[in-house]
Amino acid sequence: MQLSLFQSQSEAGPPHPSYLKVFRLLEKHLPPASLDQASRAVAGEEVVLKISRGRATKSGDFRPGREGMPDRISVNKTLNPSAFLVTLLHELAHVRVHRKFTPPRSVFRRPKKKYQPHGTEWKDEFRQLMEPYLAPEIFPEDVLEALRRHMQNPRASTFSDLRLSRVLGGHEEDPGGVSLESLPQGTVFEIPSGRRFVKLEKKRKRFLCQCLNNKRNYLFSPLAKVKIITS
Repeated sequence: MQLSLFQSQSEAGPPHPSYLKVFRLLEKHLPPASLDQASRAVAGEEVVLKISRGRATKSGDFRPGREGMPDRISVNKTLNPSAFLVTLLHELAHVRVHRKFTPPRSVFRRPKKKYQPHGTEWKDEFRQLMEPYLAPEIFPEDVLEALRRHMQNPRASTFSDLRLSRVLGGHEEDPGGVSLESLPQGTVFEIPSGRRFVKLEKKRKRFLCQCLNNKRNYLFSPLAKVKIITS
């Protein structure tokens, strides 16, 4: 039986020992009404959570633990509360799917079943995680509408759903910069980390950009906020 989002901590049962640590880590980043349950979800998975600096190429990620190390997830600290919660649950779904298909380490370890990172198993897990948060007490009305539509068939990247991404971006307190899609090809721009890129051609729904620091190519969301370099 799934717990109601708005049950008190006592009704929900004793929290995991790491609950308070996770709660304090998340309290500045999540919608207040989601904080208790989201903190319990992260603490219950016993996963290492890192709040990362703003990254233009991704909003979060999941890395399986190796050689006895715990699984790790990260979420950008620059995201607004709604986007942060969506990204956090996206990455937690990866944790759960990975653990379902990866047996415990032992001498009798069986080969793990193959699965697609954003296949049916992940989509089902993401929907299950998201369901109790789809409430007006948590998300603004426009975000809630776009998110419900998005969850019918979640994508590998939340921000590849341009409708949802634009709605989430509309709730930024300080958007900062200009959207990459508004810049002409060949424009040199900078991301929050200080790295500089030149905008190249469009690849399906993302833009290919070359980093001028290391000459590697990266894919950016068309809605990524960047700073134009004029000299």
